[in-house]
Amino acid sequence: MPGCIRDSAPDAWGRRVLINKSLGLKGADADSAQLDELTYLLESAELVEKGIPLTVELDQALCHGSSIGGARPKALIDDDDTKYIAKFSPKAVRAQHA
Repeated sequence: MPGCIRDSAPDAWGRRVLINKSLGLKGADADSAQLDELTYLLESAELVEKGIPLTVELDQALCHGSSIGGARPKALIDDDDTKYIAKFSPKAVRAQHA
């Protein structure tokens, strides 16, 4: 699966939520390989496809203080009408924490 599509799938926490919802498994029993990538993508878009409005709590969680996701640190850069995402190399991140 192309990385740009894979990046839109849920992160590790979201995958555990979907495994719990779909299979009823939690904790160590919730192995992310139990569902395929397409299932993660389709399940995470369910509310949008059905036109169901987000709950107030979910809307706040998604719109207030949420990151742009992923395991590596990133920064949002806004240059007039153009927006960029800067991904930092693992080497730069290690140097910052040293």
